[in-house]
Amino acid sequence: MKKIIFIISITLLAFSSQAQGTLQFNQVLTFVTDTSFNLSGNSVNQTHAWDFYNVPSNKTVKITKAINQMSTSGSSGCPTNTFYFTINGIKTTVPLLEDAWLKEDDTLGVITKIQTSGGSSNYHCYQYDNIFISLIEYNIIPE
Repeated sequence: MKKIIFIISITLLAFSSQAQGTLQFNQVLTFVTDTSFNLSGNSVNQTHAWDFYNVPSNKTVKITKAINQMSTSGSSGCPTNTFYFTINGIKTTVPLLEDAWLKEDDTLGVITKIQTSGGSSNYHCYQYDNIFISLIEYNIIPE
Protein backbone atom coordinates (compact mmCIF):
# COMPACT_ATOMS: atom_id res chain seq x y z
CA MET A 1 0.00 0.00 0.00
CA LYS A 2 2.85 2.38 0.84
CA LYS A 3 4.39 1.71 -2.58
CA ILE A 4 1.19 2.62 -4.38
CA ILE A 5 0.77 5.85 -2.42
CA PHE A 6 4.44 6.72 -3.07
CA ILE A 7 4.11 6.06 -6.82
CA ILE A 8 0.90 8.09 -7.05
CA SER A 9 2.52 10.97 -5.10
CA ILE A 10 5.59 11.02 -7.38
CA THR A 11 3.39 10.89 -10.49
CA LEU A 12 1.22 13.80 -9.29
CA LEU A 13 4.30 15.79 -8.35
CA ALA A 14 5.81 15.24 -11.81
CA PHE A 15 2.64 16.42 -13.56
CA SER A 16 2.32 19.51 -11.36
CA SER A 17 5.92 20.71 -11.74
CA GLN A 18 6.69 23.48 -14.21
CA ALA A 19 9.75 24.48 -16.17
CA GLN A 20 11.32 27.89 -15.64
CA GLY A 21 10.17 29.06 -19.05
CA THR A 22 9.83 28.23 -22.71
CA LEU A 23 12.53 29.05 -25.22
CA GLN A 24 11.47 30.97 -28.32
CA PHE A 25 13.89 31.52 -31.21
CA ASN A 26 14.89 35.18 -31.49
CA GLN A 27 17.80 35.56 -33.94
CA VAL A 28 21.08 34.19 -35.26
CA LEU A 29 24.08 36.37 -34.43
CA THR A 30 27.38 36.19 -36.31
CA PHE A 31 30.56 37.94 -35.26
CA VAL A 32 33.55 38.18 -37.58
CA THR A 33 36.37 40.12 -35.97
CA ASP A 34 40.02 40.81 -36.66
CA THR A 35 41.94 41.10 -33.37
CA SER A 36 45.41 41.44 -34.92
CA PHE A 37 48.18 43.48 -33.34
CA ASN A 38 51.96 43.81 -33.26
CA LEU A 39 54.71 44.36 -30.72
CA SER A 40 58.30 45.61 -30.87
CA GLY A 41 61.10 45.54 -28.35
CA ASN A 42 62.87 43.02 -26.15
CA SER A 43 61.43 41.31 -23.06
CA VAL A 44 58.10 42.97 -23.78
CA ASN A 45 54.67 41.36 -23.57
CA GLN A 46 51.18 42.59 -24.29
CA THR A 47 47.83 41.12 -23.44
CA HIS A 48 44.65 42.37 -25.08
CA ALA A 49 41.15 41.42 -23.97
CA TRP A 50 37.89 42.19 -25.77
CA ASP A 51 34.33 41.45 -24.68
CA PHE A 52 32.15 41.36 -27.76
CA TYR A 53 28.80 39.95 -26.64
CA ASN A 54 26.79 40.20 -23.44
CA VAL A 55 23.63 38.07 -23.14
CA PRO A 56 20.66 40.46 -22.70
CA SER A 57 17.96 40.14 -20.03
CA ASN A 58 15.37 37.38 -20.52
CA LYS A 59 17.52 35.68 -23.18
CA THR A 60 19.78 32.66 -23.45
CA VAL A 61 22.29 31.87 -26.17
CA LYS A 62 23.69 28.71 -27.70
CA ILE A 63 27.14 28.93 -29.29
CA THR A 64 26.95 26.90 -32.50
CA LYS A 65 30.36 27.59 -34.06
CA ALA A 66 33.59 29.20 -32.92
CA ILE A 67 36.63 29.50 -35.17
CA ASN A 68 39.94 31.22 -34.53
CA GLN A 69 42.49 31.41 -37.29
CA MET A 70 45.73 32.63 -35.73
CA SER A 71 48.96 33.20 -37.57
CA THR A 72 52.11 34.91 -36.43
CA SER A 73 55.06 36.45 -38.15
CA GLY A 74 58.16 38.31 -37.22
CA SER A 75 61.61 37.40 -36.06
CA SER A 76 62.53 34.27 -34.15
CA GLY A 77 62.30 36.32 -30.95
CA CYS A 78 58.55 35.85 -30.62
CA PRO A 79 58.21 32.81 -28.35
CA THR A 80 54.70 33.41 -27.00
CA ASN A 81 51.62 33.97 -29.10
CA THR A 82 48.36 32.81 -27.52
CA PHE A 83 44.66 33.24 -28.11
CA TYR A 84 41.69 32.17 -25.97
CA PHE A 85 37.96 32.66 -26.10
CA THR A 86 36.53 33.66 -22.71
CA ILE A 87 33.22 33.26 -20.93
CA ASN A 88 32.91 35.77 -18.08
CA GLY A 89 36.69 36.27 -18.23
CA ILE A 90 37.48 32.55 -17.89
CA LYS A 91 39.70 31.16 -20.66
CA THR A 92 38.31 28.32 -22.76
CA THR A 93 39.17 26.55 -26.00
CA VAL A 94 37.08 26.08 -29.13
CA PRO A 95 36.05 22.42 -28.53
CA LEU A 96 34.71 23.33 -25.07
CA LEU A 97 33.02 26.48 -26.34
CA GLU A 98 30.97 25.00 -29.17
CA ASP A 99 27.47 23.86 -28.18
CA ALA A 100 27.78 25.74 -24.87
CA TRP A 101 24.81 27.65 -23.49
CA LEU A 102 25.14 31.13 -21.99
CA LYS A 103 22.68 32.61 -19.53
CA GLU A 104 21.51 36.18 -18.99
CA ASP A 105 24.42 38.58 -18.27
CA ASP A 106 27.13 36.11 -19.39
CA THR A 107 29.87 37.75 -21.47
CA LEU A 108 31.72 36.23 -24.41
CA GLY A 109 35.14 37.62 -25.27
CA VAL A 110 38.73 36.91 -26.30
CA ILE A 111 42.19 37.26 -24.78
CA THR A 112 45.34 37.42 -26.89
CA LYS A 113 48.93 37.59 -25.72
CA ILE A 114 52.19 38.21 -27.54
CA GLN A 115 55.68 38.35 -26.07
CA THR A 116 59.15 39.11 -27.38
CA SER A 117 62.37 37.46 -26.25
CA GLY A 118 64.91 39.16 -24.03
CA GLY A 119 68.45 40.08 -24.95
CA SER A 120 70.13 42.88 -26.81
CA SER A 121 68.09 42.59 -30.03
CA ASN A 122 64.95 44.50 -30.85
CA TYR A 123 62.25 42.05 -31.99
CA HIS A 124 59.14 42.72 -34.07
CA CYS A 125 56.24 40.32 -33.62
CA TYR A 126 52.90 40.28 -35.40
CA GLN A 127 49.84 38.25 -34.41
CA TYR A 128 46.95 37.92 -36.82
CA ASP A 129 43.73 36.60 -35.25
CA ASN A 130 40.58 36.27 -37.29
CA ILE A 131 37.63 34.97 -35.31
CA PHE A 132 34.18 33.79 -36.30
CA ILE A 133 31.41 33.11 -33.78
CA SER A 134 27.87 32.01 -34.56
CA LEU A 135 25.23 32.22 -31.84
CA ILE A 136 21.53 31.38 -31.66
CA GLU A 137 19.69 33.74 -29.32
CA TYR A 138 16.46 32.64 -27.64
CA ASN A 139 13.84 34.59 -25.72
CA ILE A 140 12.86 33.06 -22.38
CA ILE A 141 9.05 33.16 -22.18
CA PRO A 142 7.88 32.79 -18.55
CA GLU A 143 5.30 30.07 -17.91
